[in-house]
Amino acid sequence: MPESTIHIPTFFQVTPYTIPNHERHCKYPTYHCHREAHRFYRTKEEALAAVRVCAEALSGDNIYCIVVSEIPLGTPMFEGESFSEQLYLADGTLWGERAYAQIVVRDVPEQYGEIEYDNYLYGRCAFYGRKAEEIRFQKGDIIEIFCHPGNSYWGDDYIELAIVVDTPPTEEKMAEWINRYLADTEHRTGDRGFDVGTRFSAWDDTYKVIPAYRSLHDDVGNLIDECPTHCAFAPHQKVSARMRNKLLQQLERMS
Repeated sequence: MPESTIHIPTFFQVTPYTIPNHERHCKYPTYHCHREAHRFYRTKEEALAAVRVCAEALSGDNIYCIVVSEIPLGTPMFEGESFSEQLYLADGTLWGERAYAQIVVRDVPEQYGEIEYDNYLYGRCAFYGRKAEEIRFQKGDIIEIFCHPGNSYWGDDYIELAIVVDTPPTEEKMAEWINRYLADTEHRTGDRGFDVGTRFSAWDDTYKVIPAYRSLHDDVGNLIDECPTHCAFAPHQKVSARMRNKLLQQLERMS
């Protein structure tokens, strides 16, 4: 992507999520998490320092995770959209990250030109694949899906159990797709970031999953849903043999 002629300033939002006491020992497939008050900071360094403070202050409140979102100033957007997002565990350890933007391009602020603004935003939205070590789960693994506003598929502050059907593309696989797309597409602008960002984005960075709430009587064609890669966790609670067998049966139905 060519160096942009514009710069959109950002700030950082820190949001802890906790599990209410009455939900701590609930049974799958679904349980609720609680969104604590947002905290706002001017720099990423300040936000990361706040993560450590939150982890210590809320250590007795059963933290699920702490979300750090990079929010652009003066850019039209809805809740959950951001330039980047990081998820930290209760001890402050980084768990997952969406390093690219997840934002719908809308009205152009007056201080920017339309072409440079679109090129900048779409360039930031481009997804170039995952490093192998970032793909923690494989087909057949049972996971928890963190459903919060930054989850482009589910944003209702619940935790959902699911089984993995397919994994997100690696950097190598995505490079193949991108090169093929750029070679075959007739209506390219010449701005690689824009061209890639209009085609490959957050919607490609997902695990294909079957949620546990799907019925064994559901049509096979309606079983699969999506989980953003950085929103997938290992189960925090015990998965019963009955639930595990149900999910495995669902996976077998896809064969």
